[in-house]
Amino acid sequence: MLRVRKKLNRKCRKVIKPADDTQVYTYEEVHMLEALIFNKMSSPGKRVYKLVPLAILFQFYTGMRISEICALKFSDIDAEGDISINKMLVRDFNTIRDGTKCGKERTIHLARTALDIVDYAKKYKGSEEGYIFSITDEPFPERTLNDYLKRYCKELGIPYRSSHKLRKTAISTMVDSGMSINAVKTYAGHSSESTTMKHYVFDRNGKTARNQQIDKALAYQ
Repeated sequence: MLRVRKKLNRKCRKVIKPADDTQVYTYEEVHMLEALIFNKMSSPGKRVYKLVPLAILFQFYTGMRISEICALKFSDIDAEGDISINKMLVRDFNTIRDGTKCGKERTIHLARTALDIVDYAKKYKGSEEGYIFSITDEPFPERTLNDYLKRYCKELGIPYRSSHKLRKTAISTMVDSGMSINAVKTYAGHSSESTTMKHYVFDRNGKTARNQQIDKALAYQ
């Protein structure tokens, strides 16, 4: 019985949800990153990973997993602006495999800004062939996106949060907008609503905006 109690304590320990500001980018930070990235994109030169910064913005506007974005091709997007997510990058081998992390193919609608980012990449490459955010015949490595993101956060003087937090930012924003949790769960490719709410939904407002919300909510008018 003593051994059983020890195992139960380990299994049933309380999990504390991380602080909001460690998990998502604020609205202001997203705008700052967006302005900086487009400024960098306008500079001359054609580096191997020139389009990777656009993938940062694309993740903000889609909430897709970075492994899914690495594998994206122009042919995955249809004429109506829907995208079929059916493959992913295997990080350790830098190869593409069929299927997603949860094993289920899904189709999502791209927001207007996400489509604009794809058009920007298309014009830069001068074609609609191959991977959207790579100028070579190979997908860009996942670590490259985080390297760029870390560099840009340092330049802007804001806390760095990994590419997975870009996904959390997008999902939290969709919930903030009033989308049903079931719709957000399906869009994100999660198996249950509880996964979405427990691990991916955080408050994106800063302290000032949050205090204003409290004042408004408790005005009783």
